[in-house]
Amino acid sequence: CSNGEDPEDKQKWIELENASTITAKKLLSPKDFEGYEAVGTVESNLIHKYWNEGVKTPKWEITLFCVSPAAQGKGVGGMLFSYMLNFLKEQGAKHYFLATDDDCDISFYQHSGLTCKDEAPVKANGQNFGFAYIYAGDL
Repeated sequence: CSNGEDPEDKQKWIELENASTITAKKLLSPKDFEGYEAVGTVESNLIHKYWNEGVKTPKWEITLFCVSPAAQGKGVGGMLFSYMLNFLKEQGAKHYFLATDDDCDISFYQHSGLTCKDEAPVKANGQNFGFAYIYAGDL
């Protein structure tokens, strides 16, 4: 979790993004990597747009939230999400958001009280990769 106010956060994010892109390129087929990059670009654009408009209080971004498919439906995600919200409250956060896409369990975010603030289609080279979304909540 980050509120993006610390310049070190931005540098760490750039390093993580570069490392994940290199790893994805090694692991994915060219077609799947094309989808990976398309989703990443659309999500980045949505994040930038959301970060710079709307709520005037500092926004905290949840940059990654996932649960192993083997652990889904067993309360693990709810427990982790609750822990994360408590951490955000301890940090003084009032508002948080995350970017997601059709490959994720969007109903989990809706059930957790987040609302969809923006969405955009993900397309590359005439191929449709679904939609990317911004979900947000208040503490």
